[in-house]
Amino acid sequence: GDGDLTDEQKQEVKTNITKSNPDKGITNIEVKGDGSTTVTFEDGTTKELTPDQTIKRYDVGEPLTNPGEDQGFNSNFDKIPVKGDGDLTDKQKQAVKENITKSNPDKGITNIEVKGDGSTTVTFEDGTTKDLTPDQTIKRYELGDPLFNEGKDKNFDGNFDKVPVKGDGDLTDEQ
Repeated sequence: GDGDLTDEQKQEVKTNITKSNPDKGITNIEVKGDGSTTVTFEDGTTKELTPDQTIKRYDVGEPLTNPGEDQGFNSNFDKIPVKGDGDLTDKQKQAVKENITKSNPDKGITNIEVKGDGSTTVTFEDGTTKDLTPDQTIKRYELGDPLFNEGKDKNFDGNFDKVPVKGDGDLTDEQ
């Protein structure tokens, strides 16, 4: 909407600024009805913030989505191997939830909904959501596909000394 901020919303803006700047010597934060804000520091200097920097306006019916960037959401969690292209089992859905939770312990996640195809909606304490595609949560394979891991995600160092082997016979025990 376009209305003025409530006292509660103004307080939330103040809290967010203070929380993000604990060591900046802020002495006062004045939030105006439109969201524009003046931050005063110990040395008397001020910083003006525009409404775009302090609030996100939305219209009723508009989804409250959060790309997760500002939450520092970690999308780099283990993908669950899923055979074929059928729906995920409850066990696989639970494994997806556990991987997301494990990778994001301090992100204030309140709910994780995993759909049959692996697409997932993560809900945060502030009511915002982040949608994940099946490519981000699962790895489908067919029987016969090799399940291998190039080691990149485990920081595997493949740059080790090679053992010199004479000829093209089998390796000896010493080698």
